[in-house]
Amino acid sequence: MVKLPALKDEQIKELVCEEYEIKNSLYLERISDIAKGSPRLAVMAARLAVHENTLASIADVSNLYEQYFGSITDDLRDLRDAKLLQVAGIISFFQTVDRSNSELVGAICDAFDLTPDELWQGARRLHELEMVDMYENEIVKISDQVLSTYLFYLSAFREKAVDFGIILEHFFPRFRQRVVDALNPVLDAFDARKITDDIRPTVDRVWRLLQQRGDQDVLRQLMEVFWFAQQTKVLVYVKEEIHRLPIDPQPVESTQFSASPDKEAPWLVGILSLFRYGEEVSFSRLFLAVAEPLLHTHFQTNEMKGESLVLTRFDVPVSPALFEFRRTLWQRVFSLGSLPSLRDSVLNLIKNHSHAGYEVANAEILAKDAPSVLSFFRSNLDPSDHRHCVIVHDYLELLTFRGVAGDEALASLFIG
Repeated sequence: MVKLPALKDEQIKELVCEEYEIKNSLYLERISDIAKGSPRLAVMAARLAVHENTLASIADVSNLYEQYFGSITDDLRDLRDAKLLQVAGIISFFQTVDRSNSELVGAICDAFDLTPDELWQGARRLHELEMVDMYENEIVKISDQVLSTYLFYLSAFREKAVDFGIILEHFFPRFRQRVVDALNPVLDAFDARKITDDIRPTVDRVWRLLQQRGDQDVLRQLMEVFWFAQQTKVLVYVKEEIHRLPIDPQPVESTQFSASPDKEAPWLVGILSLFRYGEEVSFSRLFLAVAEPLLHTHFQTNEMKGESLVLTRFDVPVSPALFEFRRTLWQRVFSLGSLPSLRDSVLNLIKNHSHAGYEVANAEILAKDAPSVLSFFRSNLDPSDHRHCVIVHDYLELLTFRGVAGDEALASLFIG
């Protein structure tokens, strides 16, 4: 028997392009990700994409994996042995298990309620089924990445033979990279939303345990790996940490800006940067949350120095650069207002802006903002919607209160 090496990504793309005339780079990248070097799996994905003519058809490839590994699924089902599937999931997670490593084998058996004999008998049976490779009856491993991904998905998420919570509680953060390497391909290949929903309660439970122990280091590592499953909690934690930072105002002219590619970013910056990988809606909501206070014109901070409370108040200086910044910021906010899922969030931002009181007080800045905001009202809001009318009039009242010209025609139109 000759073992063929996996194809490279470029070879997979070339195969799909030539055989199925798929030239769209998004399709080629997705098929390459699915195939993991397997030409057969690439062909199956390409056929499905061509038949359905939509990228969404290969977003969740559960059915493709079921077909590709149909014989394995049948073997596991015929054996009706939950422990065998459990062992398969354990080996797919660790990738390699060395029988002579008594510490690791003991930790596995204790965590998953197995005996060493049960673990190794299952490994031998999986070797007979050609799912894993065994060397000299001592080392067992899975060398096929696609098979490993499927077995981990099957055991941990579909059949629940492996409790993912046990992995987190007993092997995180010691095997943090294994958690990442095992979970990411599953999220990429299968229904990421459902899997995220499945692991969220587990992450929440471990989060609470770490808080009770006061183990901030491991808690932060948990956030770095599972931020996508607890986005709100992570942002609240970051907010609280930011508020704890000491306030040390520095003149802008004394601030030095320089690129430091070799310098590790502060943890708070690093965790926030992970949200760029999140769903577009989540990232957009984060942007709106940041944009709202940035549209203020007056700011105030306070801190205790000894027994004295020090208040620092300042108004943003008017400049062409500020006007350009605000124009761009409003433009981005309005672009999100066209999305049904974000319409309410954008309207809430405008409502809060109108009610911000002394925090939005500079008439010159408001006069520059007003044409863009009023244009958005005309193009996107509905005069027959009472809430839209309230938002329009609240903003017009803000302009009037600050001595800025409004729009009488708009006020007359939105009277519902």
